[in-house]
Amino acid sequence: MSEYYSNAENYEEELIYRDKSTIEKIFSMRTLKTILKSIMWVLVVLVYGMIFFRLCTGKPPKSVSGILWTENVLEAYEEYGNNILIYSHKPVENIAEDGVSGIYDIVYIPAAKTLQMTVRYNKTLSEDYYENELQKRRDEIEDSVIKSEGYDRTQLSTLTDEQRQKYNALIEEKLAASLEENPIEVSDSQYPFVFVLRDNYGKVYNTYEYIADTKTLYYYQRLSFEGIDLFGDGQVSPETLYPSPKPENPAYIFKGPHAAESNEITYLYLDMYYEKDVDVYAEAFSYPLQVYVSEVELEPYDFSKELPAALTEGLNKITVENSKP
Repeated sequence: MSEYYSNAENYEEELIYRDKSTIEKIFSMRTLKTILKSIMWVLVVLVYGMIFFRLCTGKPPKSVSGILWTENVLEAYEEYGNNILIYSHKPVENIAEDGVSGIYDIVYIPAAKTLQMTVRYNKTLSEDYYENELQKRRDEIEDSVIKSEGYDRTQLSTLTDEQRQKYNALIEEKLAASLEENPIEVSDSQYPFVFVLRDNYGKVYNTYEYIADTKTLYYYQRLSFEGIDLFGDGQVSPETLYPSPKPENPAYIFKGPHAAESNEITYLYLDMYYEKDVDVYAEAFSYPLQVYVSEVELEPYDFSKELPAALTEGLNKITVENSKP
């Protein structure tokens, strides 16, 4: 039997372990090492399992991943046919800095001046909207009470029961007055968040068409913004300059090599708002997502498997307006 052990010492340890009682074996170092090793492997499997789950669930469903054939895009396709140029663009930021939203599958159709992308956000953002906004309002009122009533935040934990009751009552009174004057409105829409794009000139693009879907923890919306001229003025049909356009810079296809002479868009940001609380000139609901920068090259997009037969079904059109004066 000793041939199964590297040395006599290991063999002797095995004999000692075998001679131990069941209780002694349970509380032995060998058992402890086995348990710790098993726990380590379980943790490794769980971590990789969670990563795999997030990768699988975070990717948009196919229903909101392809080209949206809107009237504008379809008209451009009917004009140019399969020669129409469509580009993909890698998102500058897949996930917003605050983690609230993400973007995928950006495409640009120059002939239609259309930019499309898929936006993802967690279902709880809409489900828990009222509670979250109520807590924000309460926190703001508490800050104002501390300043106006002379409370010291560092001493709040030392308030007597009577002082604490008075303090809480004051906050609730001011909260009730605030809600009466400016109530928190809740949307009854399944997709209550709306979006606008902003370019480097400060122009706001607030009209888009979309389709939507859900998957596991997330809502997905495929957005199509029109009137976006990434390459600037003076467009001509691509075949006029390049029968088989493969220039270094896709912008040259439409305006020639004199890029400095046109109003080229150098970046675009996507802002997200709750539809009952929109002010496009104020802070957005979440951190802005940088959708496009001109330094990141556009890549040709193969749409051969997405040739249109008709308009995309289920399109909704929306123009985002300020909800409050």
